[in-house]
Amino acid sequence: MKTIVTPPEEEPDYYTTPPIETVGSNSSVPNFVVGRKGFGSISFKDPVDLTDITSLSALREIVKIGRGLVAIYPDESKKPAVGSGLNVPAKVSLEDYRHPPDIDPDEFTEHLQTVPNTEFISYDSETGTWLYNVLHF
Repeated sequence: MKTIVTPPEEEPDYYTTPPIETVGSNSSVPNFVVGRKGFGSISFKDPVDLTDITSLSALREIVKIGRGLVAIYPDESKKPAVGSGLNVPAKVSLEDYRHPPDIDPDEFTEHLQTVPNTEFISYDSETGTWLYNVLHF
């Protein structure tokens, strides 16, 4: 019997709501959410254009969610104009984003409140959950 090992970059830790299989290639998808289990999610406030996104693997080329960071269109040359594609207003939720041990939780929260291009919503130092809004990516 042959064992197949899935490389870490292909593990099914990214998800979408509604499932990308049902909405991929559509030009106007309301209430779209992209998430990564254990890291966080992005809830798009405006309908998104998924015309060029047909699968989860294609979406993962555009969306990166890591510990304490979100990047959409990391390749600037592929970023659409503001208001197009996934470059629309969104609410970001990052999970398990803890303050460094040498930084006071209140001081860390104050820092998060000043992160450029974000509108701070909240930070829970107990859970490490940071919520903020962006106008675009």
